[in-house]
Amino acid sequence: MKITILFEICVLFVLWSCSSTSNEPNSIINTDSVKNIKSDPRSSIKAKTQKVIDAKRTFYDDLIKAIMKDIDYPLSELSKEFDPPKIIETDQSISIFFKTKDREISSYNGFGIELEGAITGDLNNDGMEDVVLNVSSSNPNGGNAQFYHLVPCLAKKDRYVISGSYSAINLGLGIGLESYLTALAIKDGLVYGTFSVHDEYDPHCCPSKKYAVVLKYEKDKLVVVGGERLKE
Repeated sequence: MKITILFEICVLFVLWSCSSTSNEPNSIINTDSVKNIKSDPRSSIKAKTQKVIDAKRTFYDDLIKAIMKDIDYPLSELSKEFDPPKIIETDQSISIFFKTKDREISSYNGFGIELEGAITGDLNNDGMEDVVLNVSSSNPNGGNAQFYHLVPCLAKKDRYVISGSYSAINLGLGIGLESYLTALAIKDGLVYGTFSVHDEYDPHCCPSKKYAVVLKYEKDKLVVVGGERLKE
């Protein structure tokens, strides 16, 4: 119980610190609108990501590298332990699946990366429409863990450039990669979203503590500039 209370205090302190040190006026970092934002329907995933994929043939390679860096899994181990990835595209989903080379492991046959949604807007104030992908990944080391990432894709003249992958823990928001994180909208250069973490007795599937979070793309990375605990 003491650990749970201490964790919540730490999360709220991070959100408060980010908000209080930001140069943005408080009115812009208002998280009230997050409560009324709904995620894009899954049917829009292919449409919104297709232009990013088409604009750069190495999109999947760049995405894989960004996700592996986010979860601190060496690329050398990836090629050693798994077959080349299989890309599965439908109108409702885009998945990247890695099958393990060790066929004797019956309980674990691979892991995957899935594009779960996308939002669009100008992240860096250059007048061009950028994309932030909501991405999930399973654990290359096995197990049932599911990780969540925000992947900003910056629009250039003739292509999109993936600018890293950001999990809740790497943003300073969660105690583990499993903290559910999703971007909901881009407005006035800010990314509005939510993230959830587990209370002490929450089942693995259902984290109950939900927070609003506001992020900004500055100095070539996403940073937290505001947020608050959402009421039940």
